[in-house]
Amino acid sequence: LYSWPLQSGLTFHATTPISLGNLDVRFTVTPEQTLKNIQLSGDFLAPPATIMLLQHRLRGCPLEYNALWEVAERTFLQPQHYILGLRHMRIVPDTILKGYTGQL
Repeated sequence: LYSWPLQSGLTFHATTPISLGNLDVRFTVTPEQTLKNIQLSGDFLAPPATIMLLQHRLRGCPLEYNALWEVAERTFLQPQHYILGLRHMRIVPDTILKGYTGQL
């Protein structure tokens, strides 16, 4: 198992219950309301390269459901990229938006 230390300075945060525990999302937002930096953590199983790719692709993404969903879907349509513990991929954009709208 691989675990990253929590990054400091990520001002937005949300947690969503998932099958194995929780999905935690921490992030910052640009003045243009796009994701500046993001860190996914929690109780799921995924290759480190998958999480790093998803986080990379989400940077610069507008804080809009369809844009966030498209990034998650594009990432997980590749067979080498998977995440176990999420019931469905919409949990990713849902959690991000919960963190953003809950802290405005």
